[in-house]
Amino acid sequence: MTPTDEAVDSPIVMHSLLHSHFQEGERLERRKLYHDIHTWLFERLTARIPDRISEITPDHDALFLEATTHALAMSEEIPWKWLARAQSILGQAKHHLTYQSVLEIVLAAFEIRSANNDVDILSIRHERACQMGSRGLHKQAIQELTLVFDSRNQIDELGPLHPQTLTTRYERARQMGALGHHQEALREFSQIQEIESRSFALDPEHPACLATRHERALQLSSLRRHGEALVELTDLHEIAKHDHEFGPVHARTLITRHNRAFQLGALGRHREAFAELTDTFNIRKRPDSLGQITLIHSQPKPNSRVKADIWVGTRRPFPHSNMFWKDQLIKKY
Repeated sequence: MTPTDEAVDSPIVMHSLLHSHFQEGERLERRKLYHDIHTWLFERLTARIPDRISEITPDHDALFLEATTHALAMSEEIPWKWLARAQSILGQAKHHLTYQSVLEIVLAAFEIRSANNDVDILSIRHERACQMGSRGLHKQAIQELTLVFDSRNQIDELGPLHPQTLTTRYERARQMGALGHHQEALREFSQIQEIESRSFALDPEHPACLATRHERALQLSSLRRHGEALVELTDLHEIAKHDHEFGPVHARTLITRHNRAFQLGALGRHREAFAELTDTFNIRKRPDSLGQITLIHSQPKPNSRVKADIWVGTRRPFPHSNMFWKDQLIKKY
């Protein structure tokens, strides 16, 4: 309903319109002011976070939590870039509880605005489950990953064959293995490998296939099927050492050799195992060896919903029995 000319000429109506106009301007001005304040505080806090992982201490944990609240206030979207930095630093520093708390803050802010099966919310929940697993809470991690997996299955834009859904299934299988359910984990990895090769016709040397094969080999080893695990790991080593991205001195190549040596020892081939471990150790001592790193680390820059899972679940500790190709798995297709 449009006001009549007489109504518009009314001083009361004019005052009301002007007041509304000034209020809107004030809201916009205030919003910009708040944004600038939060941006300034965020930059001040993040500037106090060391770049060197070795310098990160528990005293810095509060900086991450406070910076997250300001990052959320700066934008109405999930701060993927900040989360990528937080997971990179806290993951390498093994401050898994702190990073999980960062995720909890983001979830609390966005679950109010979005449905629980929102694609971005599911990405955060997936990562939170990964942090549970990193803290040894494998049962809780499996429960959360199962909920995320089921939700992703039901979303039209994802479904059971989508890389994000397969990544969740992959991570859940890892947690099953960590909990000692090696037969179930082996079955899951075998099915994932079949999907990757048949449904997507991926090359057997594609990083996604190699990630699955490596984890499958570890489950075979845990089931004492060392001969089969040795064949798989030997093939993976041959691929890795000739790959232009990795090569013979890369940490991923060396961890495969280490796991291969374990299989040799388990099969009673101790001289071969000792020679393999000695060679691996000597390479790791070299200054040019990437095997000196103790964590698998990549820092992609997610900036859209499609890329939301590029960083989710990518960094894990780098123990001798685990996670070799994981950061490549979600660079799938």
